[in-house]
Amino acid sequence: MRSHPDRREATAQDLQAKLEKLLLEAEDCALISKLSPDPEKRTVFAKLSLNLRSLARELESAIAVRTDANSSKGGVKEAP
Repeated sequence: MRSHPDRREATAQDLQAKLEKLLLEAEDCALISKLSPDPEKRTVFAKLSLNLRSLARELESAIAVRTDANSSKGGVKEAP
């Protein structure tokens, strides 16, 4: 199956940038949760923070697998 012509494979830098963004957003949500006077908003933002951290862990795993695959193929690692 061919990939869409407008899509390109994400580089290691792209993935790392997305990971950092997810982690920052998770921190922001955790802070909003702690500072909100509204109990419902605290709960929503706490859950959102947990979900974003979970996504970040999954992305970290995908990056590690991809890095390992590139290393085992003798591929050139991209600069961080």
